Amino acid sequence: MTTRTNTHTTAAGTVGPVCEDCGRRGRAVHTDDGRLTLWDLARGWSTAPYPVGYVHPDGSTGSRFTCPDCNGTRGGHR
Repeated sequence: MTTRTNTHTTAAGTVGPVCEDCGRRGRAVHTDDGRLTLWDLARGWSTAPYPVGYVHPDGSTGSRFTCPDCNGTRGGHR
């Protein structure tokens, strides 16, 4: 069984978001503490901020992220 994650870390140590709906990986950036904020995300990405230690039902922890494509399909707007 694999553990769900809300971020991915590159070999260079940069951190990027992973979409909670489709698994798409976003642009990775350097952060001082390894945590992403709304200001670190590329245009169109959104975040639902959670405390670092919060465990979601799917086993992932911390804030959740949604990519531009999945944002556009929510609520039947597309």
